[in-house]
Amino acid sequence: MGTFAEGDEFHMAKSLLLAGGGIGAITLSMAVTSSPSEALTLYKPVIPAMVAGIVLLLLQPAVYPFLGSGLIIMGVYCLDMLLMLVSTDIAFRGRIPVALSFGVAILTTRAGTLVGSVVADGFLFAPFWTTQLRTDICLVAVLLLAIIGMLFFTMADVQRLYVTPRAQRTDESLEQKCAAVAAMGHLTNRESEVLVLLARGRSVPYICDELSIAQGTVKHHVSNIYRKLGVYDRQGLLDAIEQGGVGRSALA
Repeated sequence: MGTFAEGDEFHMAKSLLLAGGGIGAITLSMAVTSSPSEALTLYKPVIPAMVAGIVLLLLQPAVYPFLGSGLIIMGVYCLDMLLMLVSTDIAFRGRIPVALSFGVAILTTRAGTLVGSVVADGFLFAPFWTTQLRTDICLVAVLLLAIIGMLFFTMADVQRLYVTPRAQRTDESLEQKCAAVAAMGHLTNRESEVLVLLARGRSVPYICDELSIAQGTVKHHVSNIYRKLGVYDRQGLLDAIEQGGVGRSALA
């Protein structure tokens, strides 16, 4: 972006300062507003910031050129953080190594940044490019960003990718109920794990495979859970979990 910043030796410093201030404001808003999804908060300014930056560089290249550059950089930073955040979430959900998912995200973002920088500095602002051609390229970039934002990577796509599904929220609620009952019944950590699986309707063989323990050990844990919670069968256990308490015999 050297052509737009001719005569301003602090152009890049001011651009980075503006981008950093924008990222700081976004981070602060996430901290004080209890955003339901950090990914959505990071996604929202990506395309608007990039489009606004390109338009500013196109319409007013000689007036405060760091504003356009800073907005573009802020959009790129937000996209970087979004991809890294989502890659970590995907790794946990897909049970794949976090280092692998995170590493691919970093490699992708850095490669994209490098290619974009080379194109901008080596081609877009080369002496043989006319002003009209630069203008056309900027307009095409704005059009592509708009298309991507409307068709290929929309807010709804981010929500489907990142926001916790209803079924998972239900599981979390069930785990909270199990945790409360386990605390009331003074269950051990392993018994608490077995309790959650029992509450989900899992069989003894399934629990053996899930926790990698012997069938006799699982049956022993189940017997202890029934005794501590004062119930006699699976239905009584489910009732105790649903009601958030323990059976009568445990209270006697």
